[in-house]
Amino acid sequence: MDLAIPHNKLQTRLRLVEKHFQQFVDARPERLKHAHWMFLEGLLSSSWQYWGAFCRAVVMESALGSRTTTGHELPPCAGSWQEVSYIAASVINKRKLKPGELNNELRKEPTWGDLKHLGQVINALELANRETLASSFGVDSVIPHLQIVRNASAHRHSQNNRNVLDLRSYYLVSGLRHPVEALLWIQEESDQFAFTYWLEDMRIISTLAVE
Repeated sequence: MDLAIPHNKLQTRLRLVEKHFQQFVDARPERLKHAHWMFLEGLLSSSWQYWGAFCRAVVMESALGSRTTTGHELPPCAGSWQEVSYIAASVINKRKLKPGELNNELRKEPTWGDLKHLGQVINALELANRETLASSFGVDSVIPHLQIVRNASAHRHSQNNRNVLDLRSYYLVSGLRHPVEALLWIQEESDQFAFTYWLEDMRIISTLAVE
C-alpha cells in the first residue's frame, strides 16, 4: 500500500472532525451542558482514534513494503503484520525479542498515537524510512496535549484533571468544568482554538512522515 493512502484517509477524517467542531463553535451556548460535553468528547475521541490508526498504518506498511508520497520504494523488513505487532508489543513491554515470534492479539499492541511509544517502535524496526519517521514523529508537538485531554475525558479523576490544568500556560484559558472544555481554549500565537491547533499539528506531522 502506498503511504499516500493512510495519509489521505487521515486528512479526510480530520477535515470532517474540524467541520463538525466549527459548526459546534458557531452555535455554542454561553454555558455548556452535558450534551455539549458529550458531543465534544466524541470529536476528541474520534480524532485520537484516527491519529492512532494512521500511525499504525504507516509503520505497518513501511515494514511490509510500500512507497512514499515522493516516490521512494520501501523494501519490506518484516514478513507479516503479526511480526511487526509482536516487535511493537515486546518493545513497549520491555521484553526480549525472540526470533520467529508473532502476535495476533491487537489488544497487546501499543497505543500507536502515543508519540513516545511510537518512537520506541520505530527505533526497534529496520525500516527503510526509519530516519524520516523518527524525525517526523519526534518533533516538538502539541498532539500530546490532545492525548492528555482525551485521557482526562475518558478517565475522569482529579489527577487527570490536574494534567489538563497543567497545560494552561500554553493557551488563553476559559473555564474548565469538564476536560473537553480545553478544546475551546485559544492558542495565542495562531489565534486558533486549541482543538483546531492540535488537528493542524496532526496534518503537518502526518504529511512529513509519509514523504
